[in-house]
Formats: sequence, C-alpha cells, structure tokens
Amino acid sequence: MASVKLIKFLGEAPKISSELLPDGAAQTAFNVKLYSGDLLPYRTPVIVDSTERTGTIKTLHALKNPSTNVNVWLSWLTEVDIATASDSGDDEQRFYYTGDGVPKVSNYELATNGSEPYPVTNGYYELGLPLPDTEPVNTATSFTVVSNCEGDTTSSTSFFHLHNSFAKSSLTFISAISRLRSWISVLREIIPSLSLSNSAITSLEYSFQPF
Repeated sequence: MASVKLIKFLGEAPKISSELLPDGAAQTAFNVKLYSGDLLPYRTPVIVDSTERTGTIKTLHALKNPSTNVNVWLSWLTEVDIATASDSGDDEQRFYYTGDGVPKVSNYELATNGSEPYPVTNGYYELGLPLPDTEPVNTATSFTVVSNCEGDTTSSTSFFHLHNSFAKSSLTFISAISRLRSWISVLREIIPSLSLSNSAITSLEYSFQPF
C-alpha cells in the first residue's frame, strides 16, 4: 500500500499553482493545525454537557463536583471575569467574578444549590457593604455647665458672667500695680532714701491677685 510522508508541513499556499507547489505545501488546508509544522487534525467537536441556559452564552467556567469529580458548568450571557480563590483540591472552590451586575463571590455549594442553569439565582454574596435604608437623624440635646466657683452656676451664661467679672478685676488690679511702679520711680528721684524696692512691689502684686 502506497503512502505519502510529509517531512515538514508548510501549510496553505493558495496563490501558487498546484503543479508548482513545494513539497509539504497545499492549496487548501481544512481542519488542521498550521502552527507547528506537523499535520495534526482538530478533533471533531462533541457535546459533553448542556448548560440548560437559553441565549448566546459568552462565558463558561467549570467547577468539579467534589463527590463524582465531574465537571459542572457555570454559564453567563455576558462577558464575566472570574478569579479563583481556592486551591484546585479545595472542595469549597470559592471564586470572585465581575461583569454580571455588582461584584460577587460564590463557591460550589452556593452556585449549584438548585437546578441548572448554574449559577443559580441568588447563588452568591454581593461584595461590599449594603447602602443604608434610612436617612440619619440628628437631635440637639441641652446641657448644664457645672462649676466649683461660688455664685449662681446653674447655667453656662451665669458661669461666663462670673468668670468675666474675675477677669475684669484681674486687669484692673494689674493696671493699678503698673501705676504704682511708675509713682515709686518718680518718688525715688525726689526722695533717694526711699527703701521700697521692685521686689517688694512684685511680692505685693502676687499677694493681692484676685485668682
């Protein structure tokens, strides 16, 4: 029985006449792999499972049934990006995905808890925190200032008046001490023997401060 051995398959050369084709070239190459130099056919597609989803499916993702080790197919009608978080040997098979509404997280148990198509409705958790359902309400609360000072301190207004009166007394006293210093300086020029010193005036100032 005669046979043909192709040492190196070059692929299609449709613009070259058939009698001028080099060895290993063809005018038509159908259902073969052209990227390696080998003449390898593609396998005939067969149906291995059905997602039971109607419409044009744009995304497929396989999970393993932990009991039977058979593929279980998840499908979406949109382009979904999936990131697996579990090890391939982990029965949880947790994964995160976007492209089907808000970002979600799911696993084998959640996604297949029901009948096909998978993932089932509500077979996931939404990522992030839910938005509040009610508006916040602020309420002002009155308060009373308590002080150890003597006098009427039942309100913040009376405390302010009391503190203000002390401040005015202190300013008046300091002003009087300053004038006293000026008078003593003048008297010293007139009466050199005046013995009242600046340190005595300072002691007098600290002795009579209101607070």
